[in-house]
Amino acid sequence: MGELSNTLKNYKNTYISRLAKYLDDYEDNTESLFLQKELDSSNETLEILNTYKTNSKSFGFQTLKEHLDISILKNSGFDLDKVDNHIASINSILDFIKHKQESIIPGKAQKEDTYKDEVWFKVGVLLASGKMVKYYTISSDGIMLLKNSYTAPIVAEELGDKKYEKVVLATLRNYSLKNTNASKNIFNSRDKMTKIIEHCKEKGISVISNFTDRLPSE
Repeated sequence: MGELSNTLKNYKNTYISRLAKYLDDYEDNTESLFLQKELDSSNETLEILNTYKTNSKSFGFQTLKEHLDISILKNSGFDLDKVDNHIASINSILDFIKHKQESIIPGKAQKEDTYKDEVWFKVGVLLASGKMVKYYTISSDGIMLLKNSYTAPIVAEELGDKKYEKVVLATLRNYSLKNTNASKNIFNSRDKMTKIIEHCKEKGISVISNFTDRLPSE
């Protein structure tokens, strides 16, 4: 169960900051994924509250009230003498989440807008267009390698966004699929590379051969 809000007002007040943190944690995170997690968490809270409301039911030698682990509710400021009020609030929060989900354009257009805002895509376009050639050398087997005179933080800063650092590091250090951060290496994903190449073609951007040559086979 994630962070809980016991009123709709509190939920709205923290929504933007929690969404921003979620999107910043990992470049593949999206608002749609965040909303689904929020929906699941709120439904779980509602289920606990509804079950708590039926605490008169016996559970062995305990009442259901005594059996439930309600510490997370108490620690989040829920007044368990006002269960009905909290149930109403959680239902309002669920309506808010569902409205947010409906406001996000479904299908291809939404997915396109999402991935074009992601770090791997922005770095990939810079790499594919040849705008990063000064930062790497090419090995005898065609692998881009970060020059010793550069570090990922320096490259990210020069490119104008510190968030680029992890993708730059993984890609120009050629992280293998066994690495825990393998997903940050653009060259490990045919899907990501294809999206980058197609975007460049649509925008009339020339793609360097050192990039297209690394496209993984199907």
